[in-house]
Amino acid sequence: MSAADVQAILGNPQNFELLVQQLLSTDNASRKHAETVYEALKQHPDGCLQQLLRCLRQSEQVENRSFCAIMLRKALTQTEPTLYTQSSPQMQAALKTELMKALVEEQQKGVVHKVCDTVSELAADLLDKNAWPEILPHLQELISSNNPAAMEAALLILANLASYSTDHLRPHLGGLTPVLGSCLAHSSIDVQVAALHACCNFINSLDDAHERDLFQPMIVPMLTALGRCLSASDESNAQDVLELLIEVAESYPKFMRKNLQEVVSAMMQITTAAQLESPTRSLAAECLVTLCEARDKAPGMVRRLPNFVPTLFDALMNFLLDVDDVPDWHRGDTDAYEDDGANELFDAGQEFLDRIAIALGGKALVPAAGELEENGLKRSTYHMKTLQQYKSLH
Repeated sequence: MSAADVQAILGNPQNFELLVQQLLSTDNASRKHAETVYEALKQHPDGCLQQLLRCLRQSEQVENRSFCAIMLRKALTQTEPTLYTQSSPQMQAALKTELMKALVEEQQKGVVHKVCDTVSELAADLLDKNAWPEILPHLQELISSNNPAAMEAALLILANLASYSTDHLRPHLGGLTPVLGSCLAHSSIDVQVAALHACCNFINSLDDAHERDLFQPMIVPMLTALGRCLSASDESNAQDVLELLIEVAESYPKFMRKNLQEVVSAMMQITTAAQLESPTRSLAAECLVTLCEARDKAPGMVRRLPNFVPTLFDALMNFLLDVDDVPDWHRGDTDAYEDDGANELFDAGQEFLDRIAIALGGKALVPAAGELEENGLKRSTYHMKTLQQYKSLH
């Protein structure tokens, strides 16, 4: 396209927003033409970034702001050479300033989260070059602002940097841990979950056990934050928290040793809570099973807990028995009816039982199965048949 056509878009915000709409189009021809135009615009780094930034900060369309946050992230960090390195010092300074302002001033949480991703990836690149040292003081300022939305955004960026730029954050751990601890006790659930995300990412990224131990006092507050999500019926956030705790249990199970009883008790309560969603219960069970499988990193850790094995086995059998009593299942003489009546927890129960059988061994599980069978005489024929089949296989 001609230089005049490029300037007609770069010099007119309305034309640029029209281009954004075309980039979002479901019509292949329109979208491909817009992509060609956009590639031409990128040959003018300052102008292109200025329009992306303006659209992010000023567009009345949420969809446009969201898309421009994504486009900025890709333009600034994923193309080589990046538009950031090709832009002027003045444009670079404006980018940093406006992106940080967007974290506070943007009202749509979905857009803020995309800006967080952009800031995180840009900061990770620039910290390696010592080109954005002020990012950490800025984040700490936002975390201390007592503005929940700004605090959450800063904590999410910190969580990403804990994974991307661990070495750059190491010198600041002593100051960050008490700040994160206070955020875990904040009145906002979103702030608590973001702080927990940061804590878990630090734990998983730090190779030095002494550095990880700085986060040891966070375990009980993290469990409290999880409980608060569940009390508020916020199972989406609760599931995010459980996934983070599973990662810790898998990477550094010994980190949980000092608070193992509290961790296991919390996970067991969630696993057996019939009123919770199946994915939430499955994730809690996953955490328990992951701890069982930590025999190389933390041999025998969970076995030492009183009644752990029979309690877990009983809970997982209840997963396995999450089935409807379907008549065809009784009449079937082949595997064709094997899964008839199975509900959502059934497959998870089968997998978890197999995994703990391998991790803990038959000597630990057979007594638990026998006790469950003895106490389950009043269960339905279907349920008892399922239990007997499991025993015969192990």
